Amino acid sequence: MHVSKRGVKNKLFYLTQAISWLDDIRRGHYVSHEKIDKAIRKSDLTRVKSIWKKAKKELRVLTGTLVKEDRIRKYVVAGSFLRVAAILSLGIFGVLYVNAILGFQKHTMLSRIIRNPILIILCIIVIPNAFMIVDYFARHTLRERMVKLGIQEKNRLKKVINELLGVLATEAEKGEIDPKKLKFKMFYDDYDHIEVVKKPGRLRKTYEVIPKL
Repeated sequence: MHVSKRGVKNKLFYLTQAISWLDDIRRGHYVSHEKIDKAIRKSDLTRVKSIWKKAKKELRVLTGTLVKEDRIRKYVVAGSFLRVAAILSLGIFGVLYVNAILGFQKHTMLSRIIRNPILIILCIIVIPNAFMIVDYFARHTLRERMVKLGIQEKNRLKKVINELLGVLATEAEKGEIDPKKLKFKMFYDDYDHIEVVKKPGRLRKTYEVIPKL
């Protein structure tokens, strides 16, 4: 079945997402396997699925066990609860505020509620900031543990990324896709089959790369 150039480009876009997330893990950032799984499925490339199937089990061992650690698990649970609380508090306050503005004369009690300084501080400052603080510590702790992964494990991950980059370059050339249309970000530039188009700057820690055909 013939696949249009746009269809090929879309598949390769999802592959660049998966590659970038795997590079994040190599850097020491935690990325859920579900996100990578979804991108791999959407890429719909048999060779990519085969590479990922072999790598996934080992990657789960490397990163999945971290979430089971007591300290990290507490952060994850607290972060999940506070995320929901932050969304609800901002959402509910927003709805109350809009209703009070649209019907100010009819909802004097409502207007008094949204002017309550305790409610404002709680909904807009305390709960959202509590989520961001817990989320920061969770990510920081995970990153510390990920950074401590052995050199051998990181080399295996680099090998997987290199294999996927090889597929990306091959499929882009086969589909006659302009590499510039497949620009993505990576923390490392020591891979095969990539060309760096922009180096890290003061405010950016990543390289902007394209597949090297």
